[in-house]
Amino acid sequence: MRITKQLFLNTISCTTLGWNSKKSREQGEELSLDAQFRIDEGNQIGELARKSFPSGKLISELRSEIASLETKEVMQSSDIKNIFEATFIHENFVTKADVLTRNENGTWDLIEVKSSVNDKDEFIDDMAYTTMIIENCGVKIDKTFLYLVSKDFRLGMPLEKLFVGIEHTEEVKERVQEFKAVADSVVKVLETENKPLNPIEFKCKKCDFFADCSGHKIKKHIFSLPRLSQKKYSDLKELGVDLIKDVPDSYKLTANQQIVRDSTKTNKVLIQNGLAQSLEQITFPAYYLDFETTKTAFPVFPETAPHTQILTQFSIHKCGSLGKVENHFDYLVETDKDYQEELTERLIQALGTEGSIVVYTNFEKTQINGLIKKFPQFTAELENIISRLVDLEKIIEKGIYHPKFYGSFSIKNTLPAFVPEMTYEGMAIGNGTNAMCVFAMMLQGRFPKDKIEETRKDLLDYCKLDTLAMVKLHEEIYNLVNP
Repeated sequence: MRITKQLFLNTISCTTLGWNSKKSREQGEELSLDAQFRIDEGNQIGELARKSFPSGKLISELRSEIASLETKEVMQSSDIKNIFEATFIHENFVTKADVLTRNENGTWDLIEVKSSVNDKDEFIDDMAYTTMIIENCGVKIDKTFLYLVSKDFRLGMPLEKLFVGIEHTEEVKERVQEFKAVADSVVKVLETENKPLNPIEFKCKKCDFFADCSGHKIKKHIFSLPRLSQKKYSDLKELGVDLIKDVPDSYKLTANQQIVRDSTKTNKVLIQNGLAQSLEQITFPAYYLDFETTKTAFPVFPETAPHTQILTQFSIHKCGSLGKVENHFDYLVETDKDYQEELTERLIQALGTEGSIVVYTNFEKTQINGLIKKFPQFTAELENIISRLVDLEKIIEKGIYHPKFYGSFSIKNTLPAFVPEMTYEGMAIGNGTNAMCVFAMMLQGRFPKDKIEETRKDLLDYCKLDTLAMVKLHEEIYNLVNP
C-alpha cells in the first residue's frame, strides 16, 4: 500500500474519510470534471514555475519506485541545482516535491507551487507532509517556500512576475513534528479491513462521503438547517438532536431555520404572509437572465488578472405575462479573443429598457458591476439593468419553503420540488462548475477540437434551461399563492 499526501491528510482529518478515500482509489473511481480540471491547472502552473529555475532536472517517470531511484541518482550530480518532481518513498509513504533546490552545505530547500493567489493553512500541511517523507529518507531540508500565483501578473509580463514566494520554514517544522506523531496510526487505519466510524462532527457537513458513513441512515439531518453555525450545531448535539424534526420549539433559531424546522416536522409547504407582495415586484415584460463565467489561474487575455471571472455567455427568456415566453436570446463568446464587450452590447440590446429582470442569486448583479468597471461607456445602460433586477432566490428564501428543498434554496433544489418534470439530469453539462471548466479548457486549447461544436451547443442548452427554470418556478409559486 502506498500512502500519498492527500490520503495521509484525509486520514488525519478523519479516519473514516481516509479509509473511504483509499477504497475509492482502489476501485478506480473517476474524478469529477472539476477535480480533474484543478489537477490539470495545477500541473500547468507547476510547469511554468520550472522555467524560473535554471539547471533543473525533471523526474518524469510516473512509477514511484523507479522515479525514486532516478531521484537518488540525480541528487548525486552536483551540477544539477534544481530537481522537479523529485520522488521519495519511506516505508508506506510516497511524495513528490515540486522543486528541490540544492544548497552549498549539502542541504536542500523545498518549494511547493500552488495555482492559488491566497496563502492557506492547508498548504502548510502539504509542505509538512512532503518535508517529513524527504527527511525520513535522510535528506535534510533547510528552508521551505510556498510559491503562489501573483494577483498582479498580467499576460505579456516576464514569467518570473507570475509567482510570489513566501517562506514557511518554522510553521512547517512544527507541523512535521505533529505529523510524525500520528504517522503510524495512519498506516494502521488504512490497513484495516473494517471501515472506522466516527461520531458526526460539524466538519462532516461538507464531506463528500457523509451519506455513505456516519450519516448513511440519517434523513433530514440538522445539517440541512440553512446557515447552521458551529455553535448552534454544538448546542443541538448537547441536547441529543440529530434530526430537524427533533429540534425543540423552545430552541432559538433564525427565521429561515424555523421555517425549515416547521416544514420538515409537518411535511407541508409553508408560505409566509409577504410572499404574494414580494412576487408583485416582478413586472412585465419580464426578462429571466442567467450568466455563465469561467476563470483560469494563468490569464488568457491581456489586462486580466489570474482567477478573474470572465463572462462567457448569457441566456434570456422574455415573458409578456406570467409563464408566457415570447422570445429567447442567448450568446456564447468565441475563444480566440476577449469578447466581453460584444457580449455586453448584446446583453443591453436584448434586455431593453423596461420590465423586470429576474435573476437567481446576486451573481448577475456582481458581474454587471464588473462590466461597468471594465466598459464605463456602457454605465448608463448597465445601471438601468441593475435597477430592474429582481432576485427570485431571495423572494423564495423569505417567502416559501418546501420539505423537498432539504435546507437549500439553490435552484437545483427548488426547481424539482415545484416543477419535478424539469431536470438537469442526463444533460451533457448539468451544472455551472462543469460549464466553467469546459469553457476554460477551450480557452486554454486543451479541449478536443472535434467536440467543440457539440459542446458549445451543450453550454447553450444548459444556460437556456437555467432561465426557463426560473420562468416555470416563478409561475408555479405565483399560482400557489394566487389560486
